[in-house]
This record gives sequence, C-alpha cells and structure tokens, in this order.
Amino acid sequence: MIDFEKIPKKTGVYIFKNEENKIIYVGKANSLKQRIKQYFIGNQDSRPQIEFIRKETKSAEFCITQSESQALILEYNLINKHKPKYNVKLKDSNKYPYIMISREEYPYLTETYNLNDKATFFGPFTSGLYVKTIIERLNRIYKLRLCTKKLPKRTCLEYQMSNCSGVCTIKEEQLVYGEKIKKIKKILNGGTKDILNEMEEEMKISAKKEDFERAALIRDTISFIKKEIRRGKKTGIKDKNKDIFAFVREKNSGAFSILKLRRGTVNEIITRRFTANNILDDLSITEEILSEYYSYTSDFDFDILALKSSEIVHIKENLFKDKKIEVKNIQKNPLDNELYEMAMENARAALCFSLNRRFVSKATAQLQKDLCLDRIPESIIGLDISHVNGEWTSGAVVSFRDGKPKKSEYRYYNLEKIG
Repeated sequence: MIDFEKIPKKTGVYIFKNEENKIIYVGKANSLKQRIKQYFIGNQDSRPQIEFIRKETKSAEFCITQSESQALILEYNLINKHKPKYNVKLKDSNKYPYIMISREEYPYLTETYNLNDKATFFGPFTSGLYVKTIIERLNRIYKLRLCTKKLPKRTCLEYQMSNCSGVCTIKEEQLVYGEKIKKIKKILNGGTKDILNEMEEEMKISAKKEDFERAALIRDTISFIKKEIRRGKKTGIKDKNKDIFAFVREKNSGAFSILKLRRGTVNEIITRRFTANNILDDLSITEEILSEYYSYTSDFDFDILALKSSEIVHIKENLFKDKKIEVKNIQKNPLDNELYEMAMENARAALCFSLNRRFVSKATAQLQKDLCLDRIPESIIGLDISHVNGEWTSGAVVSFRDGKPKKSEYRYYNLEKIG
C-alpha cells in the first residue's frame, strides 16, 4: 500500500513496481505527490492502461530532480534502460538528439535520434541547435569526411572546396585520421580542459602559418565550447563523469543515494535504504555501502567518486585499487554542491519511508535549526498589517504546510472600518 503522505511535493520521476519488484511504469511530474495520487484516487486519469497499472502496482519509488528538464531526461533514460511494460512514449518529447560517430575505419559525425549498437553515441542533449553547431564546428576544424554513405573511390566536390581532407583516397590523411577521431571522442566524453589547451595550441600554430581563417574558426569554437560548458546541464558536456554519493542515518536506519552524472546529464539516481548498528561511525558505514554497491555494478563509466568524508585516501585504497577512478571530497563549486544536495534530498526522502514519517524539506529543517525549535515546524502562518498615513488599513495572512505554500489558506482583510 502506498502512503501518499510520505511522498514529497517536488519535481521528479516516479517508478511503479509489481509484486515481483519489476518496474512496470516510469513517469515524471512537477509534483510527485499529486501525480502519484491521481493514479490511485478517483478516476482523474482516463487512459486505458491506468486500470492495469493500478491493479499491478505494489510499491512506488521516486527520484527528486531540480527541474522538469532533468526529470524529462531521467525518465527517458530509465525507460530506455528498464523498458517498463506500460510505458509507450514520453509525454512531452519523444526523443533527444545524440551525436553519433560511426563505427568503421574512417568514421563520420552526424546527429541522430535513434540508438543502436553499430556506432558510438554521445548524449542525450537537450539542445538540438547545440548538437548541430558542435558537429559543424568539429567537421570544419578537423576536416572530417562529410559523406555518410559508402566512401567514394575518388575525391569529391567537398574536397575540392576544402571542406574535407579526402580521407577516402589520400594516404597521408588516412594515417592521422584516427588521432582526429580520438580528439573528438575526448571532447565529447568530457575531457574538455586538455582538448581546449590543445585547440589553443593549434590556433597559435595556424596563426603563425598565416592560416587566419582556421585560427579564427578555432578561436570561435573555443569560445562556444566554454560558453556551453558553463551551461552544463543543458548541453550535456562537463569535464568529468562523476558518481556523487550522499547518505543520511538516524539510529539504526539510514538511506543513501548515488547520483550518476554522465556527459553533463543526470543519467540515473540510485537510492537504497539500509539498517546499521548505531555504534558504527559514518566512515565504516560509507565504506560498507560503497563496497557492496560497486561489487555488484558494472557501471564504471566515471572518473570521479565525489562524497563528503575526511578519509578520502582510506576509501580510495579499499575501493578502487585497480581502477583509474579518483575519490574526492565534494568541491566548493556550485555544481558539485547542487548535485550533492539533489542526492541528499533523495536519501532523506527514502529515510522518511523507513522511519514511517513525513518527508521534511531541507529548508524546513534549516528553519528549525535557525530558530532553535524543539521539533520540525509543520505549519507556519505569517501575518502582516499595513496602512498609508493611518488610512487604507489592510491585513494579509499566508500559510505554509511542510515547507510548502498552502494558498487555499491565504487571506486578505480590509481593516479600514475597524477602529
């Protein structure tokens, strides 16, 4: 039975499972609590599959995100990974664009919306314009082949116009083409710092050779990439793939979340509950959780495991001895903290389920701490009275429940005749 009171009114993705613990439906919502209730209370949703979902669902899980676009991409990734039986398509957007590098001797770059096992894909990206622009810039800088079908037996018009380096027939180009593709894969994988340094060197070399057109193109591309990196979550490009770990505990109960950042998008949020003897310290619990989790996962497509711990070296030695994975403390930059808080929010919500209590937002918990309250403020009422030079007196009341505005209890009073 689903306890709706424990579900937060936050943006995120919800997951319905059957009695065999198999995922049967994944969806997104601006308000998880309101959306999940619509499936099981009344007949608010008339889609034909709703009755089947209602009968088969035995449990519900959710992942909290910080925006609808993040929820959309996470929903898309989960549907593609688990293929739930009652998911047909995404409601707001069927597909997201990917950058594809063909898998052949001399690959080409193109934009695609369909994934298969015959090429290498980077994405998904939320901006189709960005995908088109980055492909165009990379093709122009490295003069990759533009023909997407079978390689011709002789150079074509694109070669004559200096848009292509003629890899189809020119031996010298065939020798260096593989290195070009490696550089492009590196930038799309997130190794932007090194590649930007290299591009700056190429820009200087082109300028010395008086190839000012190519130098200007590289300069503009560097500027474009830097701008898009700052946007991060929109473009899918960041400097490193990361797993971000957060956990929370209370007495013998606890919960942890591992947020997977892949190519700049939140690919998945793994949240689990656990029990542990309360005599164990945080480091021991962290080590046990991570050791068990990474013993069973095959996803090591990341460079950094970020967490909050004073024993980083100890964790690294016990966890990733044979892997090129760094273990780092959560950095001070806004993105790392934002992702950590997203992971922590999911862990807190899971712990609330374990302890059979309502979910409490971080803002409400902070208010309790700042005001030195004995318990979490479930209901907050604000009152204000105002006037203009002693006239036109009026009052207003606002109400908050569990840290969220409850606008049905807002009131406005005309106090002009009181007195």
